[in-house]
Amino acid sequence: VFIARQRDDMSVPLAAVQRGDDGQASVWRVEPASGVLHRQAVTVTRWGQERAQVVAGLEAGQWVVAAGGHLLAAGQQVRAIDRDNRPLAAPVSAARTGE
Repeated sequence: VFIARQRDDMSVPLAAVQRGDDGQASVWRVEPASGVLHRQAVTVTRWGQERAQVVAGLEAGQWVVAAGGHLLAAGQQVRAIDRDNRPLAAPVSAARTGE
């Protein structure tokens, strides 16, 4: 899981961004308390080799699926883990931000 940081310089891992049939960029947003997924439309202004800059659609502190989004569905329940495959607990107080 990737945790969005500050609003003015928000970027997500490139693998987190999915494109729908309509071409709209989106990410899978995780509700921390329930683990339920929601497709969240986002506006990407810059695509890098590893990250995409998001200027609309996410707020700081929201949880985003960092990889494997093509295997997920809206309403599905997932278990959030960090880079070291350790479960994350809600609310996040000192989680890594995916830098």
